[in-house]
Amino acid sequence: MEMPFVYAKDVYGGTEYMARTWEKLVLPHMVNMDKYLCMLAPGITLDSNGVEKDGREVIFWLHNTKSQFNPDYIEKVLGHQSVLDKIAYIIVPSMWHKLWTAEEMNLPLDKIKVIPNAIFPLTYRPDKFDRVKQVKIVHTSSAYRGLPILMNSLKHIDFDFRLEVYNDYNPDLHYTDDQDTIDKRVRFYWKTPKRTVMEAVENSHILAYPSIYLETFCLSLAENQSAGNLCVYPDLGALPEVGDSRGIVYEFQDDVAKHEKIFTEALNLAIEKIYKGEWNPEEQVSSINERYSWEKITQEWIDFDKGI
Repeated sequence: MEMPFVYAKDVYGGTEYMARTWEKLVLPHMVNMDKYLCMLAPGITLDSNGVEKDGREVIFWLHNTKSQFNPDYIEKVLGHQSVLDKIAYIIVPSMWHKLWTAEEMNLPLDKIKVIPNAIFPLTYRPDKFDRVKQVKIVHTSSAYRGLPILMNSLKHIDFDFRLEVYNDYNPDLHYTDDQDTIDKRVRFYWKTPKRTVMEAVENSHILAYPSIYLETFCLSLAENQSAGNLCVYPDLGALPEVGDSRGIVYEFQDDVAKHEKIFTEALNLAIEKIYKGEWNPEEQVSSINERYSWEKITQEWIDFDKGI
């Protein structure tokens, strides 16, 4: 069977990571999906004319909310009634996304199936929390999802730490000699291979993620929890669901100044916990690995395929 969910081979975001791994691990077990026109969003999909010409019912693997797509895509695909009428199932990665999609797209709940995104469990090293001399913090999500809030919070943190930022953010494009200098405790790693990022996560203590984005899942959160890290994040979108509200979860603020203040307080608390040896992530690690391992999620896809 050919890969039913077509995706951009030269793009390396979370959706493409899921699609690539799904193609290797899940596709060989799928026997019924070729009865449907399968589309991945964001990805490469047919417009309404293409859907009508194909004739088959549609399985839509939806990674974003409808409002997060550009208006042209909504007009030609997700907002077009001829496409919605042909949808047999929409697959989403969280219960939060299911409820949001049902309301946003005016679809019945029984057409929306939750199959979470998946991770390969990371190595949890308990000894990294023993007598910590310098707290290591990572930020491993897209810069536009809240990195400026993190950067602005640093001037209010007096603890010793090292922050490593892994995303497409290039500080040379955002800072010049006549602007505030970058905090010397920060290191930026641009376009880093995923395995290298995962090794950094395994050797860190805290995920700092002041998200301003309606996450429908969050691979970064799941991966950091798998490595045992103390995660600091808001109660926005699917984040509390994915993280099982473990770590330090704070109330999301629309006002940027308020968000920076409450996040700074949460991050200070997280750093203090690490230095005091007050963080025990063993239940977190076992829970996240059990819920979101590729082995478990593959079986959920197999069960879905048997039922269609």
